[in-house]
Amino acid sequence: MKKIVSELTAVRALLPAILVVLLVITAVNAYKQPTYSDVGNAGQKAKTPAATAKAKKTKKLTGKKKVVTARKTTMPAVPTAAGRVTKVKEERLYKDGTYKGSARGFGGPISVSVKVKKGKISKVSVLSAAAETPSYWARAKVVANAISRKKTTNVDVVSGATYSSNGIINAVRNALKKAETKFAKSKKGKKKKALEKKKAGNVVNKPNKATGPQTPNTPEEKPQTPTPPPDTGEQVYEYTRGGIAVQSDDTTLWQSYRLSNVNFRVQSNRIISVTGITWDNSESNNIPYQKRAANGMPAKIVAATDYNNIDVVSGATCCSKALIQAAQDVMREHAKKASATTAAAGSGK
Repeated sequence: MKKIVSELTAVRALLPAILVVLLVITAVNAYKQPTYSDVGNAGQKAKTPAATAKAKKTKKLTGKKKVVTARKTTMPAVPTAAGRVTKVKEERLYKDGTYKGSARGFGGPISVSVKVKKGKISKVSVLSAAAETPSYWARAKVVANAISRKKTTNVDVVSGATYSSNGIINAVRNALKKAETKFAKSKKGKKKKALEKKKAGNVVNKPNKATGPQTPNTPEEKPQTPTPPPDTGEQVYEYTRGGIAVQSDDTTLWQSYRLSNVNFRVQSNRIISVTGITWDNSESNNIPYQKRAANGMPAKIVAATDYNNIDVVSGATCCSKALIQAAQDVMREHAKKASATTAAAGSGK
């Protein structure tokens, strides 16, 4: 019994030390590595060393990069090339004159004036663009000069002012629609017009830099030599006419002009010659018609017995009508003169 008590006494002396050891072991096992929550530049918590090591290991194994989503920002709206107009074919000639057109730009309507000379664009002037943003308009307005210089609406738009540029182009195109001829608005119409001219023997080529002005595809009609009535020995009277309008039934086709001069010789109440025909318009589009009328109408007028019933030259109707009107005017004047002469002779004067 004494032996057991002595051993317990010895163990009792060691109990404090044993307890300390047990507490240390427990604390070590319960220990966790601390984390640091310092905020980085990206607005996220900084990673712990262990997390950083884990991320590097994952990146090395997968080869994938972390996807970063950009933060949304609000930017002012600016014109882009999304609204750029397409190019169009411009093979036809337009009627000479000045035409107005408008179209929407970036901020509102843009109005222009287009001058057409010799069938082509001569000058483009901007009439109003009050709603356009000044900074965009300052860059876009050069488009009008480009169209005037190149004589086509197929020009480049100005980068950074696309909508204003397109507004100018579309306004010019809208103006040119008013200058189109009756049959120039569709392919079917063009074919129909060409067929009609071919039937009339007056198909006209488009202008060519190498060949010059328009000329008929068919051989030019040679002047017909009039056969004058037999000379009766009576006095021959000479008359001159001019200023007679040459105009179309459809004024949208071309602008009217005038027969400047034509000379007539009359004997025995009959026209025996028609000469000196000139016109006050030398546009290339009109020359073929003028030539056909000048070559064909004198013979028809000289051969006529009824000046109110003279046929026109096919393919040159309007020019023919002007010459017929001049002949009718001359015969009315001659009838008055002949009547006055007869009256004077009857009175013995």
